[in-house]
Amino acid sequence: MPSFTHNALQRQGSERRVRSHAWLDAASIAAAAAVLAADVLARFGPAAGVSKLLAASALALRMSGWQPLSTRRDPLLWSLHAGFACAPLGLALPAATELGAPIAPAAGLHTLGIGCFGTLILSVMSRVSLGHTGRPLHAPTGLPFASCALLAASALRVTGALQPQLAAPMLLVSALLFSAAFATYLVVYVPMLVSARVDGKPG
Repeated sequence: MPSFTHNALQRQGSERRVRSHAWLDAASIAAAAAVLAADVLARFGPAAGVSKLLAASALALRMSGWQPLSTRRDPLLWSLHAGFACAPLGLALPAATELGAPIAPAAGLHTLGIGCFGTLILSVMSRVSLGHTGRPLHAPTGLPFASCALLAASALRVTGALQPQLAAPMLLVSALLFSAAFATYLVVYVPMLVSARVDGKPG
């Protein structure tokens, strides 16, 4: 993501620069590993909550140097940043739960599973599909909708977790949006993937 964003800013002639620090990258990885260890050893409680809070803070600080706001006009980039932003949020929510806040544990899982993993998978597939079919890195019609649909699906699942009386309708609408997002990808990209590269190269 820092590399993609840096290259895009250079193409735009922007004076903004992506800031990435090796020590912060390493700290973020270590903090994420600590979350796994705490979940295995401490299961649920203050120790696990603190580990998640530290990891969320490290990831948010790491992302802040990647100029996320400068990507708002490029769906191929802002979808990546939006998906990654769900990682610290998805860790902060269960951290708050384990530190005593009245937040359902499922809220963090939905934020990570749909908001982070789902959006990042869709975004990376979209970008790679363009590059490997010889097309320029310009978001095709449908990608902004698909990315927004996934983020909305995540938000609705979290809402259902926080408001149990709304869980059934939230689950239904969330499932429809999730399905619509990846159906959009299929409609837009399958014709590209089953055709020859447009630049004439093998593949």
